[in-house]
Amino acid sequence: MQADMLAGLPWLGFPICGFVTSRTVDTIRQKNVISTTKLRKIADGFAKVVPMLQLVCMVCLPDGQVAALSVLEVLCIVLMSLEGSSWVANIVDITSQYAGFVSSVAQVLSLPGSILLPLLVQFMTPHVSTLYPG
Repeated sequence: MQADMLAGLPWLGFPICGFVTSRTVDTIRQKNVISTTKLRKIADGFAKVVPMLQLVCMVCLPDGQVAALSVLEVLCIVLMSLEGSSWVANIVDITSQYAGFVSSVAQVLSLPGSILLPLLVQFMTPHVSTLYPG
């Protein structure tokens, strides 16, 4: 049970990260701080570079650092949701007043993964009790 709950944990962070990102994108665009294209590129770059650095940190961790490894893994996957939110920033050009709503709806629609993934992991690995052997 511990393995499937840990596997589904990043999916629970997607809506939170998506909501915060969409509200931030809306605020920045409404104040005309930077263009939509630059904003999308920044969020997209952040979604690629930060998880990459976290993966490098995960490799460099000494053995037995299960808690740190788990936190880095969850954050890495959750921050990848910024890529989807940066894609949604294009909606600002089309319907600027509904961009945050559309992004939030897209994130909520991704929630079935948080329900189905732990069940799938439990079904596929009934003999495994933890993600980190040892």
